[in-house]
Amino acid sequence: MAVVSHLFASLYGRLIRRRYAVWGGYLLFVLLSLIAVRGVQLQENITSLLPDASAGPVRQEYDWLQRAPFAAKVMIDLTWQDGSSAVITQQDGLLDEVSERLRDALQPLFPQVLNGPAFNLNGQTQRQLLQALPLLATAEDLARIEGLLTPETVHARLVAIRQQLQGPAGWWSKEELRRDPLGLWQLTATHLAELNPTRGQINRRLQFVSRDGQHRLLLIDSGVAVGDLDGARRLMVTLDGVIRELVPDGLKATILSGHCYSLANSQAVQQDVRRVFGVASVLIMLIFVLMLRHWRALYVFLLPASVLGLATAHVALWFPQVSGITVGFGAVLLGITVDYGLHVYFALREQRTVSERQQSLERLVTPLSAGALTTMVAFSVLLWSSLPGQRQLAVLAMTAVVLALLLALVVMPQLVGQPPRRTAQPLGRGATSRPSRLRLGLWCLLLGVSALGLYRLHFDGELRHLSLVPASLQQTEQQLRQTWGSLRSQGMVIVQGSDQHTALEINDQVAGLLVQQGVKATTLASIWPGETEQQRRYASWQAFWRQHKPQLEQLLQQQGAALGFNATAFTPFWQWLEQPAPEWNRATLEGLGLRPLLKDLCWQETGADGATSTALVTLVDEQLLTSTLTTALTQLNGPATGTVAVVAPTVFGRQLGQLLATDFRQFIVRALVAVGVLICLLYRRLRPVALALLPVASGLLCMFGLMGWLGWPVNLFNVIASVLVVGLGVDYGIFMLSRCDGVVEDATGRGMERAVLVSALTTVAGFGSLVLARHPALHSIGLSVLLGIGMAGGTALWILPLLGRKAQSGRRDA
Repeated sequence: MAVVSHLFASLYGRLIRRRYAVWGGYLLFVLLSLIAVRGVQLQENITSLLPDASAGPVRQEYDWLQRAPFAAKVMIDLTWQDGSSAVITQQDGLLDEVSERLRDALQPLFPQVLNGPAFNLNGQTQRQLLQALPLLATAEDLARIEGLLTPETVHARLVAIRQQLQGPAGWWSKEELRRDPLGLWQLTATHLAELNPTRGQINRRLQFVSRDGQHRLLLIDSGVAVGDLDGARRLMVTLDGVIRELVPDGLKATILSGHCYSLANSQAVQQDVRRVFGVASVLIMLIFVLMLRHWRALYVFLLPASVLGLATAHVALWFPQVSGITVGFGAVLLGITVDYGLHVYFALREQRTVSERQQSLERLVTPLSAGALTTMVAFSVLLWSSLPGQRQLAVLAMTAVVLALLLALVVMPQLVGQPPRRTAQPLGRGATSRPSRLRLGLWCLLLGVSALGLYRLHFDGELRHLSLVPASLQQTEQQLRQTWGSLRSQGMVIVQGSDQHTALEINDQVAGLLVQQGVKATTLASIWPGETEQQRRYASWQAFWRQHKPQLEQLLQQQGAALGFNATAFTPFWQWLEQPAPEWNRATLEGLGLRPLLKDLCWQETGADGATSTALVTLVDEQLLTSTLTTALTQLNGPATGTVAVVAPTVFGRQLGQLLATDFRQFIVRALVAVGVLICLLYRRLRPVALALLPVASGLLCMFGLMGWLGWPVNLFNVIASVLVVGLGVDYGIFMLSRCDGVVEDATGRGMERAVLVSALTTVAGFGSLVLARHPALHSIGLSVLLGIGMAGGTALWILPLLGRKAQSGRRDA
């Protein structure tokens, strides 16, 4: 290390007369950084903050939740304005008309817009539904048919048929009535109605209608990802424009989708950033005026900022998709690299000659390099994270630390300028004038209180708890939930099969179990059973009619003759009963207009090995998915090539929390072990090792302990703050230990004290200001950094020198 230290000191002496070359080289560095960052395409979504494929089932469940039928859909609720209920009796069809006008206007703009079921109920549809009945009729359906085979019911049905034939539409409905005198096609239509996931009903115009009749619903497949902020803004502008144009006075249209939450959070973050930036800027400027007192100190902050471009480009070399969120966090975390320039600035500005500055710089290289190395080690543990964003952050931070250290040792010495006329008083001596016992006592008391708070600490992996939901959006969600049900928070039972046949067979078992448990579900099994189930139902259908056909023939003959029907009036019905079972498959369902429904509930997936599989989705109210039912569903016996998985937002949140909690514990342990090993190799004695680790240990203990007392859980963003506390805390320990052990001379040591103080103050001012943010994620970062860095910096400045001097006096006394 001595060779490296001498190299940087000699380089300073050689470059001092070539400052224009230094400036030219630095400007070239900045230009390369700007060019590099312009070539990086940043993604504005949260997928990088979620586990990837290495996390196994958790990532799979997240992908499934993103593909849930209502995850990315836009809901528009159309109803009367408050106080307009009197208009309902006068313009009963206005809601229906406006609903259709909105649908027609929006359909050219989006992939899919529905204001009712996807199928068209016409004569052809009725024939197809009737043809499918032998394959779909359940035991309950056969019981209903048996209830129709009474003299009174048959007579009433024939009277209704005669009246319909005598009406204006009788000429085109004649053949349908001859083919289906009992209206059996409605039984299949009932199966279709079971696929309606809303709490509402379907009116005569095939629209989604609330139970009280005062609401209409439109469902829009926008094609815009929920995390695409620019797309979400354009989406909302388009919808607002159409609604203003087509919705008349007296009606109101309310929009709800995941895009609304994304935009609300984005707006909250922007407002918080403006507020926090203003407060942090004032505080940092105040620190600058009071502590640095020279315009050249601006270089301390400018040099680290110039490394962001190259660091981001380095991340892009390793990751095909770079998250803008990661780069944003990384830019904030680059504040830790200010330390190196601060130490060089404070140490060299105290020296008057070139040789003195060379000596100070040579003595600084070892502690600065050690501090940079420990910071890189602390961030390196994130390389084992299951979150791509954290791995990107590790590469970004490690690259930035190396570049910032080189700029601090090569460029910063040329920018310090002439020394001031008066040097500052040693901070350490002023601090040690306070009563040592009182200081130690208060410090130990704070650590003891923090240790007790660890028992109250818990981990929260729920992503929605890190989001800010405005009161207006909460009210809208509650109103739509009361009207239409919990469409956006439904659980899913997902059946995966190696082929469509296998998936359908297992899906029938799932539907049967749900029926046994009395759980209402939206399932394709009601309209598309598997081949085995179809054959079983067809056999039951045939057995039913072998028993009841003579009875119905007699009733129709007797009752029909009395009402004027001829003997061959219902021959098509008897011919239909003798026909073989029709084909009933995906193509048939798509012919009925059910392609959108199949797209939502039947997925074709391709595995990593290129093999294709079929996944069928059943929607269930999340509250009905008890642990007992979930266990029973996942243990269904099916072919070896098929599986059943239960996915629910709340369950996923718990699983994600458990995964992140495990990762978090591993990060902390790995970071502390790695940093501890590095410190042991650096100092090789127990006392300096313990003293160097004292700030980071006390900072983490205070941060987690006081968070436990305050009832604040550890979340995804506290992981990043913890790594920051480890990196900076160890740096503070190394710098102050170098000061206490006399590794650096008195003038350089005073500069180290001031550099540590300014570093801690600027970090607390920058990050700590986030406690003023309303957004939970930003607030949690600010709180954790304020507690952790505040304690680590205080321990390094006022406790470590005290303990270091006591250890030195103990050795002298011995």
